Amino acid sequence: MYQAAFQLSPRNICKQETEARRRTYRRSNRTQAITAVMDVVPKAHNVAIADIGGTNARFQAWVVGTERGDELAYEKIYNTCDFHTFEQCFTLFCEECSLDHFDASCLAVAGPVKDNVCKMTNLDWVIDGRAISKGYNIADVAVINDFVAIGYGIASIEPSERISINNIVPEARGPIAIIGPGTGLGEAFMLWDHRANAYVVIPTEGSHAPLAPKNAKQLQLIQHMWDKSNTCEIEQVCSGPGLRNIYEFVCTTRKVEVRDIQPSEITERALANSCELCLETVMLFLEILGSECSNMGLRVLATGGVYVAGGIPPKILPLLLGSSALIESFNSHNSNIKSLVDTFPLIVVQHPNLGLSGAK
Repeated sequence: MYQAAFQLSPRNICKQETEARRRTYRRSNRTQAITAVMDVVPKAHNVAIADIGGTNARFQAWVVGTERGDELAYEKIYNTCDFHTFEQCFTLFCEECSLDHFDASCLAVAGPVKDNVCKMTNLDWVIDGRAISKGYNIADVAVINDFVAIGYGIASIEPSERISINNIVPEARGPIAIIGPGTGLGEAFMLWDHRANAYVVIPTEGSHAPLAPKNAKQLQLIQHMWDKSNTCEIEQVCSGPGLRNIYEFVCTTRKVEVRDIQPSEITERALANSCELCLETVMLFLEILGSECSNMGLRVLATGGVYVAGGIPPKILPLLLGSSALIESFNSHNSNIKSLVDTFPLIVVQHPNLGLSGAK
């Protein structure tokens, strides 16, 4: 009873209220301090990135912002022909990955992107960032052109991953052209933004422009393509399928049987010097690539460099470096323009996951 009277006396009620307020104040200060620390200390996020072309879909899962830095949790390459839709492929990746959710995703896709949606150029997939965000409960999903990702990747590659073809030093902050033959032919430009103090990557679909011939053989190739498909885009003769088209042309002009051969077999036999037709095919391919490299350089005055990326160049690097086909075609201009082209560094990129690096 005395204890109750003591607790309920007005004086002690005041003391209890004061102490309670002090405890609340101390808890509040601790909460504010913890919140402030959490705002400073980076929070780990699960991020899914992908580089999706006409043949392969390359995925990586990262845990970003850990105390140990960014950590690669899982990676996998899928053959796109094994899936009818992107969602089928992405669902399998999510199931195989050890992470239980993703906070963000960046998908670099071969095709034009509008409103975060891409209808792929060489594959019957539609990749819709908003639908993926909703369907997989991912807060932020960005769909970008694959050569935008490659541009961002080029900005961060090591010097050892660049092979100079003409030994010209790139101009700091100079315009850059990027070209990359693979299943298709990707092209992009990079221009320096002085306000952002960084390069801005501008994707294009320039590879679907008509091929401009530089010699009589290329003119005959155009006629061959016109007879076959009533068109001759640059991509149709400067890509994986383009190698096959050139091979058919070479066999036709030589009046020999056209064998059922894949682009990878053409390059392998050319590298081994075991097939004269395949070697001639690759040499003509390099001529066309060199010509388009200089065209890209002229379009943007690429004193920062013309970068050759894509899946095919690294696979035929000995032929690319060992023959004069690429560089002679690159330099083949009349005298008043050649002096300008001579200011464009021609650089081959050696990086196994350039698109993934840029997407991250």
